Amino acid sequence: MSIQPKHILYTIPNFDTAGSQYVLTYLIKHSPKNYTVYIGVDKAIALVPDVVPKSQRLLIKKSGDLWRDALKFSKQLKANNIDIIHSWDYRSELVEVIGARLARVPYIFTKKNNAWNKRWHIKSLLATHIAYDNPDMKMRFFNYWYLGKKISFIPHGVDINQFQPEINRELKTSSFNIGCVGQINKNKNQEFLVSLLPELPQFVRLYLYGKYDSAYLEYLKKIAEELGVINRVTFGDYISNNELPKVLTQLQVFILPSRQEGLPVAVLEALACGVPVLCSDSGGGARYIFRLGKGGDVFQLNDKDKVLKWLKQCYTNSTFYNKKQTEAREVAEMFNADYEVEAYHKLYDKLL
Repeated sequence: MSIQPKHILYTIPNFDTAGSQYVLTYLIKHSPKNYTVYIGVDKAIALVPDVVPKSQRLLIKKSGDLWRDALKFSKQLKANNIDIIHSWDYRSELVEVIGARLARVPYIFTKKNNAWNKRWHIKSLLATHIAYDNPDMKMRFFNYWYLGKKISFIPHGVDINQFQPEINRELKTSSFNIGCVGQINKNKNQEFLVSLLPELPQFVRLYLYGKYDSAYLEYLKKIAEELGVINRVTFGDYISNNELPKVLTQLQVFILPSRQEGLPVAVLEALACGVPVLCSDSGGGARYIFRLGKGGDVFQLNDKDKVLKWLKQCYTNSTFYNKKQTEAREVAEMFNADYEVEAYHKLYDKLL
């Protein structure tokens, strides 16, 4: 007797700018054989990965009329025999969760950021289950008796086969490269990194990569000029996921000075490449990653001295640095993306 395939719909705003697109792509590629995967996006349906057939890509049109849009979405669910929905939408919009209710389809969403408002609360009430990737979120957002039984902590993972240390990598003597990969904007706070350079030796260089907010990029360049360090800063553009390991392995230390983060995958990717990491205490995720004190450290944005001292240890003490390199990979292996995939598969089976 053959097992009827389960139809799962993953939703995400798009595969252009949405930060979770690579995590979701990994999840899709490792879906159980008895699952037929559908993808729903708000726009740019042509950018959906080829791993999902065109016949299984849905454009979820949203006009701004909540109930009309929800009803249309519920009809899409029924037309495609969707059995379960997993949303990776970073927004608090309610069309999907109401549409799922109307169609009587289980609805899961993954909470990835620290935003919260009344709509997030309503979305949580209506959802069948909530996965969150930052341990602090349990108390911050979901500390209600009526939510307690439908939440699961599922931390993000990293593809440890794609992201690997460079073979025979040694600490460079001519330059010491620090840097960050991610959107260049106020929240990512690259200004903090530029401000470090005047207090670091001339051989320390800063590399910044990512899609940028034009006004903020000009602001960073202005600061670098005023501080006299513009010749030590490289402003790069967006780096594709395939090229990312090559870029990361050219850094000696990865620094993420964000104001707000969930559980930053960029940190895991750097660690997997054997790159020690310093990360701001921006929401709890970093504390969880570095809870054993290995591979890097967490700092407060008002404690620049801690960052400077930690960096000095790296470029003056090869024993310390080599140890942190080894630890970085060990920490990343604790966050193997396969663990995340397995946790979600168990959750789907439980709800179905």
